[in-house]
Amino acid sequence: MASPKIPDNISALPAGIIRHPEPLSNNHYILTSGDDIAPAAEISWRILQDRIANKDPNKQLVIAAFNSHPAISYTLNITNLLTRFALHQDEQPDDKSRRFIYAHELPYNELHDYARYAYRKKLPNEYKYKPNKIDPDNHILMKAIIANNIFENAPQTKNILFRTCLQHGINTHFNDVAKTHCCGYLDPNDPNIDLPRKHISCTEKDGMSIRNEFMAERILQTAKKDEIDIIIQGAGISHGGIKIDKDCPYEESYLKKCRDRGAEVTSIFLSIALDNYAAENVISEQALIDDPDMIIIDGVAGYKGFIDDSYMENQNLNLFTRNHSNPQFITPTDPAPTKGEVKELLNDIY
Repeated sequence: MASPKIPDNISALPAGIIRHPEPLSNNHYILTSGDDIAPAAEISWRILQDRIANKDPNKQLVIAAFNSHPAISYTLNITNLLTRFALHQDEQPDDKSRRFIYAHELPYNELHDYARYAYRKKLPNEYKYKPNKIDPDNHILMKAIIANNIFENAPQTKNILFRTCLQHGINTHFNDVAKTHCCGYLDPNDPNIDLPRKHISCTEKDGMSIRNEFMAERILQTAKKDEIDIIIQGAGISHGGIKIDKDCPYEESYLKKCRDRGAEVTSIFLSIALDNYAAENVISEQALIDDPDMIIIDGVAGYKGFIDDSYMENQNLNLFTRNHSNPQFITPTDPAPTKGEVKELLNDIY
């Protein structure tokens, strides 16, 4: 497969980004534009378009956009990219090579539990582990998440992401395993996974391996059934493997699980040095051997958002939006769903 053909001169790059002088991959850059993350999305878009054009037509391509859950930059970058993919699909609906789905690291059966806890509605048990029967694109669940602002990490920013998915009608799938909400363990009652033992933590080595395998198998099967070749996956950095973390080896990573199932795989890694998430601390040698064209971008702002500090997240979001070269890519215009609207949607399920 040909490598992305970005001309080797700075003038060919978007303003605000330069090539890394000691690159780890063929696509290693430094963001110099401060609070404008648009150049990161722009260069990623260019590289991915070339990657798609040169992919094996008989294989699926998985694009894993890894993130630190509280970091605002990561979520806005994937929002920007999803908007670009959606607009391209709208403009060229007959271009089947660019049809895509978005996968997000949330439990695949979240709707059932969320309806019970947030709305005190007990949905029929037959749907607990078959949410696609009632919410195939997760649009009801995304509306519930937005209306109730439920995320602990960067909730306002993730609401922008999901509003973007809703506005553009993006085919969105949550593909993580079912979990027990009280203790952070894998759900032993889930008929779709075969656990070797009970009480497996979501973050221990066995838990991460099972989750990555489930996420890869579920989304690749879904894409194959829908005849879609492009999968964009949003997931935490740990799912890509961390070379200094024994619980998250690359050999058990989501990337490796997708490759083992015959998919082409690449990833986008935004590097925030202050969080020890600098690329050289995280990305293993084998990951770079398997994907020498991995997109790595250093110098990304480390602003974070938390539900218990909504003011600071709002200030940082405003800062990013003001400085973003293409604010229309990260600013959904459709009104946010309301709690009443979600309640009516849940009522209709009965």
